[in-house]
Amino acid sequence: TTAPGSRWMVARTTDTTLPEGRLFVAPVAQPGRKKVAWRGFATADDQVLDIALQGDRLYVLTRKQAPRHKLVSIDLSAPDLRAATLVVGRAR
Repeated sequence: TTAPGSRWMVARTTDTTLPEGRLFVAPVAQPGRKKVAWRGFATADDQVLDIALQGDRLYVLTRKQAPRHKLVSIDLSAPDLRAATLVVGRAR
């Protein structure tokens, strides 16, 4: 995933048994390199359902500790779901 005006690109992997996969981030300036320095910051345990990239922020829809889902926002310069800002929803 990329977005106009964002310095970041986000990759999401899933397998055939879990729809929630892993999330990785890397600077957009790296695609021309032979090896991109992807940095993982979410696993299937984080129960990520969807993402939206806007500038330096990634909006993450998750169901972890939120029976009706919640939307959180993280700064991709220091991606950490534990430090995410709650945007919409209610945590358990």
